[in-house]
Amino acid sequence: MANGLNKVMLIGNIGKQPEYKQINNSDLLEFSVATTERFKSGDEYKEATEWHNVSLWGKNASALSSWLTSGMKVYVEGSIKTRSWEGTDGEKKYRTGITARNVIVLTSKGTPRSDSGNQGGNDDMPF
Repeated sequence: MANGLNKVMLIGNIGKQPEYKQINNSDLLEFSVATTERFKSGDEYKEATEWHNVSLWGKNASALSSWLTSGMKVYVEGSIKTRSWEGTDGEKKYRTGITARNVIVLTSKGTPRSDSGNQGGNDDMPF
């Protein structure tokens, strides 16, 4: 029996343009994903948006680096990771993000963002 489970599944839209880097001969793609929850509060419907920092390592990072663009709807599966470092002011800093194992594009490149649930086609994916 496992001691725990650290699994995250998100469906949301990419924020700013993803950044591709090579670190110690490893491919890294970093991007943010916005997830929006709609709920009713009294007689009004409201929205709450959460931003998630995502890191994707390996061959898929390289393949998706020229594919992913701001506004695309994606499915991200991975785990939560918190890293720490000492800031320039000597104070310990923390950042929590998602280390992705799987990223699936749910809208075609160039398809405008839609909340209609249309998942678009993925026939011309680079992998």
